[in-house]
Amino acid sequence: FFINKCEDNDADFEKVFNELHDNFGNTLCPVFVPVRSGDKVTMIDLVEMKAFAYDAKGKRSEAPMTDDLKDIASNYKEAFNEAVAGTSDELMMKYFDGEEFTHDEIVAGLSKAVLDGTVMPMYACSAYTLEAVDLVLNGITKMAPSPVQFKEHATDADGNEIDLECDENGPLAAICFKTVADPFVGKMTYVKVASGKI
Repeated sequence: FFINKCEDNDADFEKVFNELHDNFGNTLCPVFVPVRSGDKVTMIDLVEMKAFAYDAKGKRSEAPMTDDLKDIASNYKEAFNEAVAGTSDELMMKYFDGEEFTHDEIVAGLSKAVLDGTVMPMYACSAYTLEAVDLVLNGITKMAPSPVQFKEHATDADGNEIDLECDENGPLAAICFKTVADPFVGKMTYVKVASGKI
């Protein structure tokens, strides 16, 4: 889930989180939590347990993790830990024993759970002011499935069913999924390259 417009005065992250949690339960995993103070937003990264502030150009800097921010983080950390714990029996045992998860355990657990669809990460940011957009993109690269984890089903020139590995040095295989005729640009064809290079 991508919760946008965190800079808006009427934004209510807690309300959105509670509504989603009511619908999806422990599969919902908040990753970033926005905290408003006047017209500024501080983002709490629950994976790193760090706070980040952004300037007018969207540049990030680490902010002090004050007691107020720690209290807010603790309200969401339980849902975060429950989602991570549900990704494996080993992490569930650590959770019940009251042990903290390591950074590597969190990333590995969430990556696996996102791949099989048992956990839904919840990110917060502001696309307009660029606050936490970099953190969302970093989260996608760390936790979203990689194309190399999948095989593309295809038919070869002889009509045989084959599975293609995602390999930039493999034979060229691409799927044209859309062609658009634009009066100003001309004809544009969109292609997904499954193997090789164009």
